[in-house]
Amino acid sequence: MIKAGQQVTIELKQLDQYEKYTSKIMDIKDQSFLMEYPVHPETNKSIFIRNGETLRLSFVNDQKEIYEFLSMVIGRVKNPIPLLQLTLPPREEFRKIQRREFVRVHRAVDVSVHSIHKEFQPFQTVTEDISAGGASLLVPKSIDINIGQKIIVWFVLPRLNGEYHYLKLSSKVIRTGDWNEKRNVISVQFLDKTIQEEQQLLQFCYESQVIKKQKETGIL
Repeated sequence: MIKAGQQVTIELKQLDQYEKYTSKIMDIKDQSFLMEYPVHPETNKSIFIRNGETLRLSFVNDQKEIYEFLSMVIGRVKNPIPLLQLTLPPREEFRKIQRREFVRVHRAVDVSVHSIHKEFQPFQTVTEDISAGGASLLVPKSIDINIGQKIIVWFVLPRLNGEYHYLKLSSKVIRTGDWNEKRNVISVQFLDKTIQEEQQLLQFCYESQVIKKQKETGIL
């Protein structure tokens, strides 16, 4: 099911929120496997994991299917780099994950867009629509952003209870197009979001649908 060289994602709870880390399978044994110490994709810092800790890992196979499984850290080896040794569950305990389609709502949300490699100056704009999986952003025509480019987008999500959620999401540009004479529109896919961030986006989209229905029925 998994193989040496396989990239895996590990989700760990840090300071009351979930963070995603990445690693690579280095060797497969009969009932265990060795992998590199997980590192955070943005900071590139590794994290210490205790023996006996249970981890949830996920990976994408050659057919672009997503699988997840539970494993336990049972040891450490140097071969020649430090590696973690984890239990390898039987094949039937690997669970296939269905790719979810997220509801997209048309709502203007304040965002700040930053370039990862300083291809452009940061700028403020709004969304044309948003979902838990991505968003469409309005971009001045003077700023050159291309398909496949990775950017950082800061979102300010107003909630019905008066609070605001602030999200910083790594994103990838998947589509571009004309919006009007002054602006283009780009569609971005969110990368490596945590469970907490996804839940905040889902809640915001749900509340946006509630507001829309209330306006249509005259409640608001």
